[in-house]
Amino acid sequence: MSVEELKRNAREVDVIVHVDDRLDQCSRLRMEDVVEREFGVVKARFNAQHHHLMIVAYDPEQINSMMILSNIKHQNVSAQLV
Repeated sequence: MSVEELKRNAREVDVIVHVDDRLDQCSRLRMEDVVEREFGVVKARFNAQHHHLMIVAYDPEQINSMMILSNIKHQNVSAQLV
C-alpha cells in the first residue's frame, strides 16, 4: 500500500444510514451511485443481508455525515443516521 493510500485510509470514516423505505435492488444500486458521486464519499453500499442499511465511507475533511444524510433524503426517501 502506498503512503498516499495509507494517508487516505487514515482519515476515512464510515457512517451507517438506515433507509426507512423499502427499495428494490435497482433503486438501491441507483442510490449507491448517487451517494458515491458526492465529493468526499469514498464508497457507498447497502448491506447484503439488511437491505435497509447503507454503509458510507467518506473523508470527514471533505464532507460530513449530515451532508450525506441530506443527499440521501433528497432522493425522496426517509432515512436517519444510526
